[in-house]
Amino acid sequence: MMLFSPPWEDEYWLGEPIYEENRSIGFHRMWYLDTLNQITEFNVSLQSKEGYFTKRVEWNDIKQDNKLRAYTIHRTLLDNEIVFDFDAKEYEQNVYYFRTIYHLLKELNYVPYVWYSGNKGLHAHFFLDYSSLKDTLEMPLQIKIVEHFGSKKKFIKQFTTFIAKKLEKNYKDLCIDFQLNHTNHLIRSEGSLHKLGFKTFLGHTPEEVKLVPPIFNQENKGYPVFPFHDYCHNANALKLTVPKDIVKLCKEFMQLKGIGKPKVRHANLNDFFTKPVATTTKPCIQFLLSQEYAKVSEGRKRALFILASHFKNDDDQVRKLKDWNDAVLGGYLQDFNIQTSAKSTTGKVSCKYTHEFLDSIGCGAVCKGCQQ
Repeated sequence: MMLFSPPWEDEYWLGEPIYEENRSIGFHRMWYLDTLNQITEFNVSLQSKEGYFTKRVEWNDIKQDNKLRAYTIHRTLLDNEIVFDFDAKEYEQNVYYFRTIYHLLKELNYVPYVWYSGNKGLHAHFFLDYSSLKDTLEMPLQIKIVEHFGSKKKFIKQFTTFIAKKLEKNYKDLCIDFQLNHTNHLIRSEGSLHKLGFKTFLGHTPEEVKLVPPIFNQENKGYPVFPFHDYCHNANALKLTVPKDIVKLCKEFMQLKGIGKPKVRHANLNDFFTKPVATTTKPCIQFLLSQEYAKVSEGRKRALFILASHFKNDDDQVRKLKDWNDAVLGGYLQDFNIQTSAKSTTGKVSCKYTHEFLDSIGCGAVCKGCQQ
């Protein structure tokens, strides 16, 4: 069994140079990840022997040669995947914790894929299957789910997160790190190297998870175990988990998300006490429209902007601006300036802006008491 590529290979391609199917860990790792990819696509990052990572890319975007020769691969979780990362200080403790919860999980129909991490931890992977909902969930509820999420991927991802959180409440005191289920962190892929050896499949039951970890590495020439050892692109090779009472879980999820509930307009006292409609022009606007402003002769374009905003919803906006230009500014502004301001204004010039403008031309007292 060979593990390292020739020295002329790129630094992060430090996997196996020989492509003999029965001797290559790279082949079996690739077959397994290809099978996972049939369920949902995931991203990966390749790591060199020195610890350098490549940027994340989709598994499908990596060439087969690189998949085979990669020293270590890290991947994101599938949309329907939950991982229990047992991270007690000793391997034996992690085995004990897994055995403690196994029968509880079995009663709920959860099928674990238990992997030795390659150091001291255990990873229990669960691949959830929701396809039975199409036959068991009432059709009106199915329609509401489709209308709310718009895509299968989005529904599965959020429903899986919901179920993960429910499980976590039951097992929070068993040295299990659940962060992988709620972040975009990467997990060491199956069949990749860790500190002591390869990430190795142990089985599905407590009897298969022994108290002594199976350490396989290049020094002892051990071969890591995979759930199956044949070339397979069929996701049916995986044992999926159909949670017990899945319809009940789905309804609880819908209630939590408010799926299907009519959007209620929140009532407040504005329904009883409407704001009075302003019937008089503010003093600052009266000033800009008056001959008093004509005596100042400063900031005429800014004044145009303010008045264009004031007349924004007036059908005679342009005509009133032209009349003001003729009567107050003596025709100083060109029609082009007036047309441009009329088109560009949003009608949302604040009182503060107007007050600051009047202050800048020495007329701040005009709008004293006009802050409301």
